[in-house]
Amino acid sequence: MRRRIARIFFVFVLGTAAMVLGVVTSMILTPPGRNLLARTVSQALDRLLIGQVKVGAISGSFLYDLTLENLVVRDTSGALLVDLPRVRVTYRLPNLLAGQVLLNTVTLDHPTIQLIKYRNGRMNFEEVLGLRKGKGGGTSPLIDFYKVKVTGGTLRIALPWNPGGSVRTAAQRDSALQAERAKPGRVIEEGTDGLRKVILLSALDARFARLRITTPDRLPFTVDIDSLATRVSDPAVTLRDAGGRVRLHADSAIFSLSRGALPDTRFSGGGALTWPHDTTLFDFQVTSPHVNLDDLHWVSPDFPAMTGSGVLAAKSETGARTAYDIRDLHLRGGEQHIDGSLVAITDRKRGLGFRDMHVTLKDLDLDVARAYVDSLPFFGTLSGTVAGAGFLDAMDLTLDWAFADARVPGRPVSRIAGVGIAGATRDSGLTFTNFEVRRSDVDLHTVRRLAPAVILEGRMAAAGTLDGPLRNVTFRGSARQQDGDRPPSTFSGTVHLDTRFDSLSLSTDVVLDPLSFDGIRRAFPSLKTRGELRGRFRGEGKLGHLAVDADLTGDLGSVQAQGFVTLLPPRWGADGLRLRFTRVDLATLAGGALATALAGELHATGSIDTLRAPEGELELALTRSRVREWTLDSL
Repeated sequence: MRRRIARIFFVFVLGTAAMVLGVVTSMILTPPGRNLLARTVSQALDRLLIGQVKVGAISGSFLYDLTLENLVVRDTSGALLVDLPRVRVTYRLPNLLAGQVLLNTVTLDHPTIQLIKYRNGRMNFEEVLGLRKGKGGGTSPLIDFYKVKVTGGTLRIALPWNPGGSVRTAAQRDSALQAERAKPGRVIEEGTDGLRKVILLSALDARFARLRITTPDRLPFTVDIDSLATRVSDPAVTLRDAGGRVRLHADSAIFSLSRGALPDTRFSGGGALTWPHDTTLFDFQVTSPHVNLDDLHWVSPDFPAMTGSGVLAAKSETGARTAYDIRDLHLRGGEQHIDGSLVAITDRKRGLGFRDMHVTLKDLDLDVARAYVDSLPFFGTLSGTVAGAGFLDAMDLTLDWAFADARVPGRPVSRIAGVGIAGATRDSGLTFTNFEVRRSDVDLHTVRRLAPAVILEGRMAAAGTLDGPLRNVTFRGSARQQDGDRPPSTFSGTVHLDTRFDSLSLSTDVVLDPLSFDGIRRAFPSLKTRGELRGRFRGEGKLGHLAVDADLTGDLGSVQAQGFVTLLPPRWGADGLRLRFTRVDLATLAGGALATALAGELHATGSIDTLRAPEGELELALTRSRVREWTLDSL
């Protein structure tokens, strides 16, 4: 009897096992079975997840691995969470039976993943998985993936976007939205709860040692990166490699990268990114032993083609201002060198600024600076040192520069050292405020490019203060002009030059000490006067009609002048000009041989030009004078 019962039990168990194995085999090894299993799993997952789940096919041992094809998960609104053409996972069955989604390996081929942050602070995957819902957030399950491999993936991140607190009307909103969408790579789209900024990571290839998504004790989302390569749309960055750890918690991401690589840039570092509202805030530091500014055009599209090294610490001081502290900076680009340290500031209202700047330049092409100061009127290269702080419209600077002018034959070098406020605005261009020129040595051909009426030859050394826009500037101080080895001319006082229009306007109140006619001869070849003049000269107006008030003395005699003159060589003229003179020597004045010592008064109106005969009126009255050896009492 016992043997019969045993035989019946053995046959029953064996038959049941065969039936189960047959059913399982038919489900996982035959197409109809796999389709049925896929529908069954889809229905089961639909009950477990809050949303819609579709599974195209399932295969694998079920005991330790599964392969799912065409797995698509959407939230309750129909928005995509994941689209996985093929995913293979391995696991230990006891962990799954214990309610722990702990996967030993995960392989994703060409996945598309969309992460959406809602305005209530929750993420779409939290909604689909039902995480942290209810009072206190509830207990989260353990979802932990190891050895994750992603090939050809796409990650789409959508974050809330607002047009700014100052926007009040629909027209202002539309204008702010249009301006935002005009930024390179910027995508703003309508979502179920308002506008969203979209960041796309494409061509995503990665290996993650671990993806810790949720834990019962609510540890932060953690990614341990073995390797990562992708193209980011906003900002436009191509990441070739990265390794380290990233932790996501609420509105922040804390990262530590042992290595990172852009196409021609290597770096490492760590810190945090936060996005409490719709603005990303920075607090991190990276070290780059090799950087190529071409890789950083997402920071500024106008960066020059230079390579080098440096240490960068970024800190968002407010939602509208970020400071980038750059130390041990060394950049090279052909003959161009930039070395030093600075803190670059980007401000939403003020634009670009600096502080704690101490930089040495060598042969820096001014086209680099022109990208940020488009009104810069100089072309060539700059060498020297600069220190200071401020925004581009008004910087407190200390500089010692040598400028090689590319627009003048021979590329003459002009030098200037000074301290004070200098800046640039779109309306006024380069502007000075109480800028002290401590020393300078300027080629006058460079000055002539700015003020064509300045026809003096040679060089000028000046010291004093500059005030006003470069094309409408006032100089107070002293200057010395010298043309080669010819005698120098020196003046001190105030000179105002207005070069904004075709004809030069000026206002001067200077003391000549001296003016050397022999030293300025090349600029005025038709002027035969010899020797020097000293004294005070005031002038105001345009060179074609300049009001003068002068009291001068020198080798040609002494002259007091009031009236209007024309100083446009070879055209000279006078209008109501009154000259009072003593000891005037015509030999010195006209470069002739007739020695005189004339005294008297001259009233003149008229003009003289090499292309036509002189015309006008002269009224001369002489007091006691001498012509050669003859003496005149009056005339």
